[in-house]
Amino acid sequence: MTEYAILAILLVRALERPRRAVWTTATAALVIGAGYAVVDELHQTWVPSRVGSPIDVALDACGTLLGVALATVLSAGRRSRA
Repeated sequence: MTEYAILAILLVRALERPRRAVWTTATAALVIGAGYAVVDELHQTWVPSRVGSPIDVALDACGTLLGVALATVLSAGRRSRA
């Protein structure tokens, strides 16, 4: 979860634009992060020593959601000071 939270924070930072709505950036970061979790778990099904699991996708998506929430709160603070 921690890795996906960090990924989400970086995605929010990469996607934010001055005139773009915060929810648009947050949604895009969430979709990209959760999509990456799905692709990562699919990849693990082909690695002999690993197992892909829908539960792992859900945990990774929760980490992404937490990261997006944190980054959105921090971003709102930066925008209000600017």
